[in-house]
Amino acid sequence: MKSYIIAGVAALALCAATAYVLLPGTGFALVGKDATGIEPNRSGLVHFAYTYRSGSANYSYTYGVDGTQKPPVFFYANNHMQQGERVTVPAPAGLVEQLNDICLKHKIHRWHGWQKTNPDIMDGYSFTVTTKYADGQKQSFGGSNCSPKGYGDFKKEFLPLIQEPCSKLEQEWLEKNGTM
Repeated sequence: MKSYIIAGVAALALCAATAYVLLPGTGFALVGKDATGIEPNRSGLVHFAYTYRSGSANYSYTYGVDGTQKPPVFFYANNHMQQGERVTVPAPAGLVEQLNDICLKHKIHRWHGWQKTNPDIMDGYSFTVTTKYADGQKQSFGGSNCSPKGYGDFKKEFLPLIQEPCSKLEQEWLEKNGTM
């Protein structure tokens, strides 16, 4: 492990792929790893999944679109379902391509492998975004109480496309199986 004092303001410690940035007087630290910086995948998106985990409610869900199904489907799963269980409904034509365009626009390939945690916030949220492409490549990134720069703008574009139909699937499942 190497430690550095940068102009007497911040300490940086590196251990393998994990970085800790300590800002004196703030108590703020991010723990995790940076992105791998792979090239954008232009072979075509076939699967998009957004997983949200609530730290205080012991509840997580995944909203997504599976373009390997014909026609493509929206899907919903949560941590109270059996492993591999999910509920689906057909997705509109062109949705997978629209999500692909959003991924390319926001250059999410830059975030592949990004995984960080803000340990000073213990009851917040965490998320993971996973994409799969026609050539078999998978990309994934996520964070706990933090996100990569630009993620908020990306989320503002993709979430409205999948949230309404997936939240309806979630509500139907909860009504059928009981609430958490």
